[in-house]
Amino acid sequence: MNRLHLVSALEGEADDLREGRKQLVAQLQAHPRFGNVPKHRRERLMTGEEMFVVGMRAVAVKMMGWDERKFGGTYSYLSAHAHSSPVSFMRMEEHEIDYFTPSRKQMELPAFAFLVATECLRRSMLRMVGRHPEAISQFPADELARARKEDAESPLFSNSAQS
Repeated sequence: MNRLHLVSALEGEADDLREGRKQLVAQLQAHPRFGNVPKHRRERLMTGEEMFVVGMRAVAVKMMGWDERKFGGTYSYLSAHAHSSPVSFMRMEEHEIDYFTPSRKQMELPAFAFLVATECLRRSMLRMVGRHPEAISQFPADELARARKEDAESPLFSNSAQS
């Protein structure tokens, strides 16, 4: 839906996105458990206002193995930066923001975001390998072993990826 809104706003060709949306809505409506979702949530899901049927936190914790407290803290921290940029812009001097010589705090935010992205991408890769064991031979054994070790030692997750 975001892509459809973006392309439409830019007056681009969006027929393929509209068709894809129709197919996704049909799949959602046909799912046997979709009828169990409250009506107001079903409507929001079909319009793209919501994208997680069981909730983002549940997906992160139950499916991806995030430690629940660490997920909540990480999400809040990164979300605060994403959603309060205009306010932060007005406090640049107070927060010692300098784009010529970035402060330590300015460097810590992207470093943390890259750490989270790396941990999540590794976890996703290991889950896919676990679901497709026929693909394991395509990965160097030492690299796969290192990825599994690093995943098991990740400070973000409460369990190892299923691979």
